[in-house]
Amino acid sequence: MIVHAFKPLRAALLAALVLAPTLSGCAIFDRRWPQAGGGGFGEYRELTDPRAMALDERLAGLVARDAQRFAAAELDEASLLFIRIKRELAADHPEDAELNMDRLDALADRMEKRLIKARK
Repeated sequence: MIVHAFKPLRAALLAALVLAPTLSGCAIFDRRWPQAGGGGFGEYRELTDPRAMALDERLAGLVARDAQRFAAAELDEASLLFIRIKRELAADHPEDAELNMDRLDALADRMEKRLIKARK
C-alpha cells in the first residue's frame, strides 16, 4: 500500500527531471544575455553621419576623462541615447536622430561642466 502512495510522487519527480534541462534555457548552453540596450539592428552598423561620429568621439573623450566616476547617471543616459541615435540613423530616420543628437549635445555639455567642477 505504501508503494502505491509514492507512484504520483515518482511520476512528478521523473517529469521534473525530464523538464529541468529544457526549462534551464541559457544556463544549460552557457549563453550570456546581451547587455541592456545592446540590440543588433543599428548598433553594429558603421557610422557615416559626421555629427554622430563627432558625438561618438565626444562620448569617448568623456569616458577617458573619468565620466563614469563623476557623471555616472548622465553617462548611462548618454550611452542609451547614442544607441537610439544609431538605430534611428540605421532605420533612415534622420529627423528623429537630429532631435536626439541635440539632446545628446546638451547632455554632454552638462557632463563637461560636471567634470570641470570635479577636477577643481
